[in-house]
Amino acid sequence: MVTRLIVLLALIAVLVGGCVWQEQRVSAAQQDRDTALQAKRRAEAERDSAKGSTTVVTQYVDRVQIVREAGATITREIPIYVTQKADAACAIPAGFVRLHDAAATGNPA
Repeated sequence: MVTRLIVLLALIAVLVGGCVWQEQRVSAAQQDRDTALQAKRRAEAERDSAKGSTTVVTQYVDRVQIVREAGATITREIPIYVTQKADAACAIPAGFVRLHDAAATGNPA
């Protein structure tokens, strides 16, 4: 009877020890998973940030180039649409000229 009790207590001790060991393994695995997920989120955030910055710069450079090309086209085509006679006939008030020049230099009128 005593040997059965000792064997039963040993079996219970082994079972409890196995449960504690398994719980530690599961906790360590969950902690490793959480650490890996945080690293993944950080890497994705950095990638998205870099991707957004690159896209904005590229779009801005493309727009500047398009505006310059359009400006060059308009400058070349002005003599076609505005004749010398029409240009000479256009009278601009002196007040507007002063206001425009002040705005162009950055000084308020």
